[in-house]
Amino acid sequence: MPWRVWVATLNTVHGEDDISYWLSKDANRGAAAVADGVSTTGGGGASYLAAHGFTLACRILAREASLNTLRSCLSYVSKLARESNISDADTIAEVKRRYYKECSQDGTPCVTPLDFDTITLKPLKAAQPQPRELGAEIPATTLLGALFAGDTIALTLAGDGIVIGAGTSKEETWLLWGALPQFFEGSRLARFVEIGSGLHGHPVEMVLRSEPGHVYVLATDGVDPAALAETLMDIVLNYPSPTSVGNPAAYLLRKILEKTGGFDDDASLVFIYHTS
Repeated sequence: MPWRVWVATLNTVHGEDDISYWLSKDANRGAAAVADGVSTTGGGGASYLAAHGFTLACRILAREASLNTLRSCLSYVSKLARESNISDADTIAEVKRRYYKECSQDGTPCVTPLDFDTITLKPLKAAQPQPRELGAEIPATTLLGALFAGDTIALTLAGDGIVIGAGTSKEETWLLWGALPQFFEGSRLARFVEIGSGLHGHPVEMVLRSEPGHVYVLATDGVDPAALAETLMDIVLNYPSPTSVGNPAAYLLRKILEKTGGFDDDASLVFIYHTS
């Protein structure tokens, strides 16, 4: 199995995070994404569409992890968002809120994200989102995505969030931090995928050569980057394999929770392992 993926989320503060991933049968290629709906817009439906739209497109298109393929996946997400309906997005958001409250009972990270197969079993018609006020902002979300195949991984950051990569030593560890609008006076919230209008701005895009033993984590901005880096390095340097801690994504969230004393935002991450 050349690649492995684990996911975990504590998605009960706003209920606006999403995770999605896909692996081919031979595990030689795959895609993963995290998305964080903008709370002021009620972006839970937008984040669901963005994360799952990204992995669906990459599943169909990914023969290689190239910039062209990555951009095709993002174009598909943008098209979905342009053609989507706000009321439908709000209904999905309400189903999500109920699902993650059940999945994350007692503060335990949820490792079974709400996927399409699950959502079709949920009583969508019974979900009654709150009516939108006149002039309310349109549902919007940020998106972080990874597309990997063979010995290559392509990454995109559309909005705020964290991507961290680690090799087998501290010197091979790096961190990317997405848009930081909250640090600048008068700036707007990061909102890169918007229902009804698609992709905004210019996402960060990059392609890297990957080696066996390298790990990559995509996380929403509710995850503390310092605690994430410290805990990830502990796994890389002190364990023979990420699988030594069970589900490494859930392990990371639990340890970060212990270090920081709690999350004041939804916290979600994808752990991608290029196996030896």
